[in-house]
Amino acid sequence: MGVEPGTMVSDSDNMMKIFTPYHKAWSANVAEDPSLLDTVPVPSKNPFTAKKGLAIIFNSSVPSLPQVKGFTLNEECNQIRKLWPAGHDAGVRRMKDFVEYEIENYATTHSNPAKSSIYRMSIYFAASVVSI
Repeated sequence: MGVEPGTMVSDSDNMMKIFTPYHKAWSANVAEDPSLLDTVPVPSKNPFTAKKGLAIIFNSSVPSLPQVKGFTLNEECNQIRKLWPAGHDAGVRRMKDFVEYEIENYATTHSNPAKSSIYRMSIYFAASVVSI
């Protein structure tokens, strides 16, 4: 069922614009009527036969990287490794260096990839090596 949009209003009958009063009002509504929460049952366990039906997927090998996505020279690989050293420690070190030395320039230079003030953390975030 849920709480219909537009039904949670302030004392002056306006849409709520501040989260805390909205959250308190919503929590009070749910406390009065717990059926407002959309709940679903816990998923059931897959039947044993599911594994057999999906065996072709689980028994397949991992495909190789398409040639167009790979590096053709070891020199390219080494260059990338220098720009983005692998691992959590390298990502954290990069973030600490950015905060200590470059953050004050970030607002004016973040759109210029040639500037050293950009912090190049997106690869670490995208790969979940470092969490925001």
